[in-house]
Amino acid sequence: MGRYLLRHLIKKSHQTDIDMLLLEVRRSNEGAQDLYQSEGFHELGVRKAYYPAENGREDAIILAKYLKN
Repeated sequence: MGRYLLRHLIKKSHQTDIDMLLLEVRRSNEGAQDLYQSEGFHELGVRKAYYPAENGREDAIILAKYLKN
């Protein structure tokens, strides 16, 4: 379901003036990172200690997908 929704968002975004999609994901969420990267997202940066976590704070990975060249 997640892949379907992501592909739908990407398809609809191509039909607009949107140049880039941005998202962030917890560093520990490797499944989501794999999904996003398999759909053409790449790492743009890191927000250090962004999310509250059980043992303190957790980084957020910022991912981007460019839609137009």
